Amino acid sequence: MNIGNGIYNILVNNAGVTALVGSGANSRIYPLMIPQKAALPAVIYLMTSCQPFPTKTGVSSASHYLFDLVCIAETYDGGIALADAVRSALDGIKGSKGGITFQHIIWQDSRDEAVTIAGIEKFGHTLTFELRAKES
Repeated sequence: MNIGNGIYNILVNNAGVTALVGSGANSRIYPLMIPQKAALPAVIYLMTSCQPFPTKTGVSSASHYLFDLVCIAETYDGGIALADAVRSALDGIKGSKGGITFQHIIWQDSRDEAVTIAGIEKFGHTLTFELRAKES
């Protein structure tokens, strides 16, 4: 199951996010890493944990995930603006998106950090989300 497809689907279909990172095939929303010459601002999403969700009757089709979304920009304020848009797009989401059924997406944490791209420091703001999801 590729939960990242569901995350991508939510972000690429959110006007607040796409106003900052572009839309469709030109969006700057990437799994795991940003291409070296990509324009900014951009979002990287990565799964940091996946645990099965146990049931009394056997194997569950749902799992519990932690995802980090790193919002990268040329300025500190640009990173914060993008992080705010991403948080608004994801926090509290339930339902089917991109072939994944999200039972919940909950914002858990955020932090600032420097991100190095092609040897140059950029401004990063990382959001951590907890998800419970299964394939639709």
